[in-house]
Amino acid sequence: MPAHENQHLRTMMNSISILVVLALALCCAGCVREGENRLVYLNGELQTVFTAKRLPDGRLVKVGVCSTWFANGQLHKVESFDERGYPIGIWQVWNEQGQKLCEGKYERAGDSLMSVWTFFHENGSVCRLEAYLNGKKHGRWLYWHDDSTLCQESHFQNDTAVGEWSFWDRHGRRIKVEEYREGVKHNEIIFTTIPQEKK
Repeated sequence: MPAHENQHLRTMMNSISILVVLALALCCAGCVREGENRLVYLNGELQTVFTAKRLPDGRLVKVGVCSTWFANGQLHKVESFDERGYPIGIWQVWNEQGQKLCEGKYERAGDSLMSVWTFFHENGSVCRLEAYLNGKKHGRWLYWHDDSTLCQESHFQNDTAVGEWSFWDRHGRRIKVEEYREGVKHNEIIFTTIPQEKK
């Protein structure tokens, strides 16, 4: 994956992480009450709408759909929470210009929380697909170049790199394979391509 795309995605994930932390802090703040909450920017534009519920242990959590907007009125995030305040269903994030940055889907299976996230390039094509189990990287991750050709396939188990990782160039040629065992790279094969002569 090109460095500028990787930096863009890191910046976006940091922003999402900060927003999640701020949202959690907001639920603990005195301005949040049980029932519907509407927060507005200083310019009067709607910032956030969510419902809070008090749990038997006294904690106040978000339940149902939570929507957040930028100060310019553009929708920023739509999130969903179950009756215990856990993430559930489809989550979506847009930038200030209205371009979708990512979309995630949370599912509960017993005590496990699974999520799959799709991130998008600036041109709207899929950039990467990530899978998590209980907040840890788990399963197959896929990356694409901005022209939609596959770029990388990685595998994780409980936040640890495992198995065969493959990398492709923009022409669909496999250029490298790495093998991981318990997070440690044990083997790497680099493929060289011979340029074709011009006719």
